[in-house]
Amino acid sequence: MVQEGDVIEIGQTIAKLDVPYSALVAFSQNKTEVQNAQLAVEELKKNADVNLAQSKLDVFNAQAQVDEAQTEFDADDSEENQLRLNVAQATLELAKENLDILEESNGVDKDRLAAAESRVTTAMTAMLSAQSAIDSYELKASVGGTVTNINIKAGERITAGIPVITIADFANWEIKTDNLTEINVVNIQVG
Repeated sequence: MVQEGDVIEIGQTIAKLDVPYSALVAFSQNKTEVQNAQLAVEELKKNADVNLAQSKLDVFNAQAQVDEAQTEFDADDSEENQLRLNVAQATLELAKENLDILEESNGVDKDRLAAAESRVTTAMTAMLSAQSAIDSYELKASVGGTVTNINIKAGERITAGIPVITIADFANWEIKTDNLTEINVVNIQVG
């Protein structure tokens, strides 16, 4: 991804292996899951007002059932009417408890919200892990400078520990001499 003579910065990608298809698919699937999980959280929050209104309506309906069951029980104190009254009262209590919970959390069920947010966190972690796997197929410069030598070619296998690209920082190089003439400069060699 670089040529000899290119000036590069720290962290710049200088070589890259082909990323396996499975790693790309995993990243894509996890990214989709993050988006779906975030939508679920937003949907819960968006429906908060509707949930609160429905919960209040449930309390009103449950109270009406209690009143009706009480009227029937007052007219006929049979065991069946007593059971209907008991069920209606229990339903009213459950509706009130649900309303209290939703009023405390502004219309969002805290447990469902926590589960949805946990789903977002899990999906983000999986997506970052998949991204890390993809990133592991890139060789990034650990120093900035100028590419002076490239020892690899596309498709070539390399051995661990063998330098593949040489990077030098010429910014601070200074050569001093007191006996080098312009005529002798052409004769300078490594070593």
